Amino acid sequence: MESAWQDFGQKVDLTARLREILINYPEGTSILKELVQNADDAKATTIKFCLDYNTYPAGSILSPQMAQFQGPALLAYNDGVFSEKDFQSISRIGDSKKREQIGKTGRFGVGFNAIYHLTDVPSFVSGEHLVVFDPHCKHLPAISAANPGKKINFVTHDLNPSLRDQAAPYQLFGCHASQYFPGTLFRFPLRTQEQADSSTISKQVYKPDKIAGLLQDLNQEATLVLLFLKCIQSIEVLQLMPGHREPELLFSCSVANSSPGLLLQRQLFLHASAAPADEVVAGTYKLDLLSRDLTAQTKSSTSFLVCQRRGPQQLLTMAKELSKQFQVPLVAWGAVAADITPVDGSDNSSSSTPPAGRAFCFLPLPASTSLPVHINGYFELSSNRR
Repeated sequence: MESAWQDFGQKVDLTARLREILINYPEGTSILKELVQNADDAKATTIKFCLDYNTYPAGSILSPQMAQFQGPALLAYNDGVFSEKDFQSISRIGDSKKREQIGKTGRFGVGFNAIYHLTDVPSFVSGEHLVVFDPHCKHLPAISAANPGKKINFVTHDLNPSLRDQAAPYQLFGCHASQYFPGTLFRFPLRTQEQADSSTISKQVYKPDKIAGLLQDLNQEATLVLLFLKCIQSIEVLQLMPGHREPELLFSCSVANSSPGLLLQRQLFLHASAAPADEVVAGTYKLDLLSRDLTAQTKSSTSFLVCQRRGPQQLLTMAKELSKQFQVPLVAWGAVAADITPVDGSDNSSSSTPPAGRAFCFLPLPASTSLPVHINGYFELSSNRR
């Protein structure tokens, strides 16, 4: 009788699931902010976005079908390295290991997948590994719906010469794809019209000029993006023109008054997440941010006074109960930031009129507080941060 039973059960169509995620996740800088949040959770100190205009050779790659992904791409580098839990988290949709990790701001395991707005085959190198995802299961060799991607240790398995061209696009920011790389470099080949026509994830075409506009929008928001982050100290935007070996810096925003004391204050949330309930966790600090636009040859400074505190015992008890209910490690945490930039009358200083306050969950949310200050809280958000 046992042999009469056939394998049968509910299955998830991965491309359909990704398509649903994209419907809920808006395009625009939200895609880039998800990558910033992931880097901050990995305790990286810098993140760099680079628009690579190059098309790389395709003579020695994983399969002939991968040749179409050797063209222009968006790169995202940070100086954090994937842990084993990070590898597990990125391979699961909606079941992130971050749920189990105290101090992480990402909680849903779907944010990274916003990058499928841009590409059908995302990939990255981190530490000793190269990972390539292929949700359609039609570009990589020997792939299946059960395992729609490939991962290789390029230190123990040399990619040269058989996969020399496959490794070529990653050889930036100190990565050689042959020895340990103390960072993480994502590569998102931009979806062409031909790829969009056959894609069941998205029909959206992304040309380099559209990504350039997206990065310009990030420039305008970079100060607020950095404001309440825990670890990231600089955001850079670069471009790599055809035939060039090194990317050109276009824009940067960085913490100008970095110090060990400031680092402890910015990371106080990490301490608050695990501190005893009877410990008062609070702090006040000044944050100076410097923005430089190398294209326009301008720079500007913005200063904030930030006050932060973990909630009292009553709120800690409530957060603990809700954590059990939602199976997410919640923290009773709040912060306020006031713009205290001096007004000197020059074009490069902030206006004397206080900007409209924004709501944050470590990154800016699409909500105004109608207050003259910015408010940060460990809010319970929908999975798309809306």
